[in-house]
Amino acid sequence: MPDDICDYVSRWFDQYPRPGESVEANHALQAREDEWLQSFAGRGSIAQEEAIGLVKWWLRSDEGRMARALAGVDDEHWPAAKVCIAEAIRVADGEGALAPLMWMGNVHGGVQGWGPTMSSVVLAACRPARFTMADGRALATVQALDGSLPSGHDFDFHHWEPYLAVCRQVAAECGRSLRDVYRALWAAGGNPRLPVILIP
Repeated sequence: MPDDICDYVSRWFDQYPRPGESVEANHALQAREDEWLQSFAGRGSIAQEEAIGLVKWWLRSDEGRMARALAGVDDEHWPAAKVCIAEAIRVADGEGALAPLMWMGNVHGGVQGWGPTMSSVVLAACRPARFTMADGRALATVQALDGSLPSGHDFDFHHWEPYLAVCRQVAAECGRSLRDVYRALWAAGGNPRLPVILIP
């Protein structure tokens, strides 16, 4: 892995969550986000209102996706969703943890209306040392960093394992948390001048 990958992460980390804002302002927003997310760390389950809160936070910029994801944790669907969430949190490995949460139709279960990105948020909140958030912006950055990742910018189930492996590699190399790595990847993904740094 190139030495400058850690400088790259540090530089883009400072641009999360509002690229163009001052470093101090972004760090203050990150601290507030950390304080809230820390309340989930190590938990074996979450309450319905907490699941609703995570959906609203994660999908706040997409009302259609938010409405679909919220339907999966409404009063009617919450008993089944609660079981799926607890199972996902219990599982230790990447693909096995994501699968119980993803909606694949009634036959395969999952939380109705939840795709891989929403599913990743619960894992990242409850097991931050093992998992991180996933979305198309961060995926685009990882694809630029590591040319071996599957193509396509809509984050799908087949992206999860290789994406997570790169995030873990960068976090270990740079001594950063997986959440910090995600923040840097997200910020970099929105920049048209994204440099290509291949990870061997």
